[in-house]
Amino acid sequence: GLRLAKEMFVARVAGRSMEPLIADGSLCVFRRGVTGSRQGRLVLVEALDSGGNDRYTVKRYHSEKKQDPDGGWSHERIRLEPLNPEFESWYLDPEEDRYRILAEFVQILD
Repeated sequence: GLRLAKEMFVARVAGRSMEPLIADGSLCVFRRGVTGSRQGRLVLVEALDSGGNDRYTVKRYHSEKKQDPDGGWSHERIRLEPLNPEFESWYLDPEEDRYRILAEFVQILD
């Protein structure tokens, strides 16, 4: 029932940090070009300073923003949260370019 688009791709997720929703070894559909607020979405994150497949992770995105003097908004901190309570959340520094959000989670393939 999923309507495929050119910005979608499939990746196998390894690890248990997103259980019980995403089991170790699941094939998941992701969509490139995350637009709008990422708040609460599951996202695929790439660590730019790492090599191999372990440079990718799937986590729930949570950001805290602050209003700038000019009226705009900027990230104060960004937290990446696992769904599995056995794993810890971690923070991205919004000022560093060590990570990038590649895509948002769409669904698991059966």
